[in-house]
Amino acid sequence: MLSELRQYCAKTLEPHKIAFAMNANVPDDAQPPSMLMYMSLFKIVREAITNIIKHAKATEVSIDIKIDEETLRCSVADNGQAGKLKSGSGRGLLSMQSRAKELGGTLEVVYNNGMHIVLTAPLEHNGEC
Repeated sequence: MLSELRQYCAKTLEPHKIAFAMNANVPDDAQPPSMLMYMSLFKIVREAITNIIKHAKATEVSIDIKIDEETLRCSVADNGQAGKLKSGSGRGLLSMQSRAKELGGTLEVVYNNGMHIVLTAPLEHNGEC
């Protein structure tokens, strides 16, 4: 999962001359995410990367993923100017928040020297999707 995500982001950002780094803190004995979580995580990251390319005027993007016994945490951060832009009519952030909620998690968006999106979700979720 991590190698696919890293490869996608690098190949997508490279043509736009946006530097990319990804860090993962996943213990060897960590419970793997469900297929639903993986697909939702991938779609959230894809939407974040698309927004960065279209709107942020960023030169750097970093993704940090941490999985512990019960939780997956993924942050996507850029050094762009998205916080200075007017909100458009796009539905990207709403879509990401909806996906996080489907996982029983949250999506936090912070504007501070760029945009920082943080997904936190339980590895096991018994809610309806």
